Amino acid sequence: VVTYPGRFQPFHLGHRDVFNSLQSQFGSDNVYIVSSDKVEPPKSPFSFSDKVQFMRAAGIPAHSIIHAAKVYDLPEQFAADKSNVIFITALGAPEAKRLGTGGQKKDGSPAYFQPWTGKNLQPFSKHAYMAYLPTVEFGPGITSATQIRKEWPTLDNDGKLDRVMSLYPKAKENERLAQNVVGIFDQVMGNGIMEDKEKEHKD
Repeated sequence: VVTYPGRFQPFHLGHRDVFNSLQSQFGSDNVYIVSSDKVEPPKSPFSFSDKVQFMRAAGIPAHSIIHAAKVYDLPEQFAADKSNVIFITALGAPEAKRLGTGGQKKDGSPAYFQPWTGKNLQPFSKHAYMAYLPTVEFGPGITSATQIRKEWPTLDNDGKLDRVMSLYPKAKENERLAQNVVGIFDQVMGNGIMEDKEKEHKD
């Protein structure tokens, strides 16, 4: 079982590319995206249901998306058979830096989480594994969801629609879906330029 946990605020093509890469490495039926419903604006403004819409718009199958309060744990549906499950959690550079690389405890004994090497594998009842992910650029100079959140309020309506279509392949084929995503972004992150113009008019 391979999980790709994260806040995904918002989910974007870089995340999708990582998911596809994990599927190529570990098998399409073994990889799951895991996220919580924790909402803490401005860093985490989107709900789990919002994120599911973004993931589906990016082409992620519904059965590969899991809600969990503790995103770095083995999902509950697999935990009943710990002796037969090899658990790998795939982390990006920020998460790896924050959580540590695994391997050894301070006393030198083996830690529960081990770096993924593909060798001498143990079931979840004994060890879990961390795989580390490269940073992916998925747009001109864009490598993180933080950049999207900062950029959004600066865009006009056409720019927002273009950004959504660049982030979510299915939105290119479905303008109604694209407008729906724009509406969610506006509701959560603000209307930006349009709000500023309206404020200036009222003033």
